[in-house]
Amino acid sequence: MFQKAAHCDTQRAVNGVKFTLCGMTKERPALKIAIVGGAWTSKLAPYDDPSWKIWCMAWHRHQRADVLWEPHEQHMYEGPSPRPERQLWVEKPAPWEPEEVEFVVAPASRWPAFPGFNIVGLDSLLERMDRRVLDNSPAYALSYAISLRPKTIGLFGIHQRSEPEYLTERGGVLFHLGRAMGMGIEVVIPEQSPLLRSVWQAGRYGVTRKLDKVSK
Repeated sequence: MFQKAAHCDTQRAVNGVKFTLCGMTKERPALKIAIVGGAWTSKLAPYDDPSWKIWCMAWHRHQRADVLWEPHEQHMYEGPSPRPERQLWVEKPAPWEPEEVEFVVAPASRWPAFPGFNIVGLDSLLERMDRRVLDNSPAYALSYAISLRPKTIGLFGIHQRSEPEYLTERGGVLFHLGRAMGMGIEVVIPEQSPLLRSVWQAGRYGVTRKLDKVSK
């Protein structure tokens, strides 16, 4: 899983910012990965359980993180943005200290944003990932998590509901969740999360509440 490889090469990135670029070691058995976003069910993630690896989006601060994900390229932060908070991500440092996390996963253009952090290059992971419907950050993390064949994947704080952008990206998360379930990976989603909640009521299109009893 995400551990330091046999060696990590200190290199020089854009604008002279130093970083440590590390490889990946073989995944551990019975791995449990919690992918954590910014919605309120992030509070329910298993931060206190050391048997879980906590993967967070790099711009969110949580109780604990083992791996930070930042799949955006630098050009997405440059120039006018319809989302002002993205400019804040550029102007302020990541809300983590290098010693708090094992790695940051990021494309090369974003490495200078994480001085002092150990870096795993996003490009180095793409060969292992199913790259269909990779249109949002949780989908990147989820696709790579599936490639590790973990025992369990949990999604916390990932609702894909509150903004039009999230609604259009929801399909990518659900696609990769379906892949995980089809591969026999246990998927954990808080009951309070609306991620899998339909807007339709039971009884429409001939579906009755009895179907819920049959499917459980």
